[in-house]
Amino acid sequence: MTPLVLLLPVAAIRIRTTKAKPSFPMNLVAICPARNEGWILGLTARAALLYCDSIVIFNHASTDDTAEIIDGLIKEFPSRVNLIESSDPEWREMEHRQCLLDFARAIGATHIANVDADEILAGDLLPTIRGHIERLQPGTFLGIPMKNLHRSIAEYRADPSPFGSMAGTMLAFADAPNLGWAAKNGYDHHSRAPQGSRMGNILSTDGGLMHLQFASWRRLVAKHKAYRILERLKYPGKRVEDIERLYSQATDESGLKLRPVPSSWWQPYEHLMGYLDLDREPWQEGYVRRAVAEHGSAHFAGLNLIGLA
Repeated sequence: MTPLVLLLPVAAIRIRTTKAKPSFPMNLVAICPARNEGWILGLTARAALLYCDSIVIFNHASTDDTAEIIDGLIKEFPSRVNLIESSDPEWREMEHRQCLLDFARAIGATHIANVDADEILAGDLLPTIRGHIERLQPGTFLGIPMKNLHRSIAEYRADPSPFGSMAGTMLAFADAPNLGWAAKNGYDHHSRAPQGSRMGNILSTDGGLMHLQFASWRRLVAKHKAYRILERLKYPGKRVEDIERLYSQATDESGLKLRPVPSSWWQPYEHLMGYLDLDREPWQEGYVRRAVAEHGSAHFAGLNLIGLA
């Protein structure tokens, strides 16, 4: 299939879609930004398709096997997997999320599930989650507890911290014309819920959304070093102390308490676990090395780019 090409002011973006018509009153479309997610995307995309009608993946400048994994998904689910591709290496999160939303609307989405590539719904919620999402009023979203799996997929963080029992996020929203994403005052990172949305309901559950960012400590450390580099380069006026404070939080294990992951959270995905590779080298490590070599270590003085491993 020859992909359509949409030209935006900042980049050429390639789009591939089957334009499948919705087969349910609620057309729940997952939107998934991805960059070098070969270590996990084969698992999480298939898991999302267990409760979503279709998925749109934004493959952003990947250099690993992400493209091949998406091709495999398209062949396996020919009417349910859609692709947006951009080779522009600069991360513009708000623009990417808006592009995904526009695409989902073009294929008839009534509800949108935010599915980051390192997240997977606890399996015991699969039988009921669509009902919770379908009851949302337009413009509202469903909040859900987030379970940060810690240094493995067998335990999650349960201490009273922002990464433990206090952690929560948005799973999905009922679309409305006024919702969208855009950079605020030039800053376009870390905005999960679309602007203009409001809380509709919070899911009460012992489980929630499993977050695998912390499951590989090496990947977590590399990712947050890369975030430090990216913000130092993209926002040179931002105080180094503020950047360091923001990205040091994730690796802070003060007061750490862990609980075992119940088998029911993983049971529906047992046949998909071969798509998970926690030990794969994080691409962010190379990004950090290249940035330091290009700009010099003095440019990043005050940022912890050495320890934490």
